[in-house]
Amino acid sequence: MVGVIFDLDGTLWNISSICADAWNQAIKIANIPRTPITEDDINGISGLPFIECIKNIFPDIEEENIVLADITFEKI
Repeated sequence: MVGVIFDLDGTLWNISSICADAWNQAIKIANIPRTPITEDDINGISGLPFIECIKNIFPDIEEENIVLADITFEKI
């Protein structure tokens, strides 16, 4: 028997630092002014719906940009 363990929520393997690095790369590419996202920032949004994550990471974002981010994410 062959099996695969898939750990999406970080229960078995904490990937918060990897997620923070990915967010920071995306922010740099998109030229979004923001202090770097930290592992603690990611821990604070883990398990939240995507739109809530965006609102927490970017508290000053306008509603139209939240919708745009959500639409863009769905296309990926």
